[in-house]
Amino acid sequence: MENGVLRSFLHNTKTAKKDGVAPTGNGNKMSYKAALDISPTNLYITPTETSKEDLLKELGTGLLIKDLSGLHSGINPISGDFSVIAGGFVIENGKKVRPIEQITIAGNFYTVLKSIKKAANDLNQNRSGIASPSLWIEGIKVSGE
Repeated sequence: MENGVLRSFLHNTKTAKKDGVAPTGNGNKMSYKAALDISPTNLYITPTETSKEDLLKELGTGLLIKDLSGLHSGINPISGDFSVIAGGFVIENGKKVRPIEQITIAGNFYTVLKSIKKAANDLNQNRSGIASPSLWIEGIKVSGE
């Protein structure tokens, strides 16, 4: 993806040969016993100059989601629809006012990508080489208290 446009699919040597294209170096194995798979590396959303604190101030009122559970079963990889358990904090006047847990957030992954209003500068990378700064996303359905 570049500026919101799909430029290429990820390939290992097997899928590249099947599609008649050059491999992209994205072959991956979870263990030596596992089958060859495809996985992104160095995949990230570009951070901005805005601090996380300033992003929350601008947001005013909303939710700061810190944890997601059920990703293995709550996401349809074909349609992009998801419904997962979340936890984090209620934000009022740009400040954390109380923790929340066991709420459910739902939506569509592809719609979420189009609903990113703003990114912060706090790029956070996980062990898989995928990274994201804090994001202000509008329109996700929330249930629970």
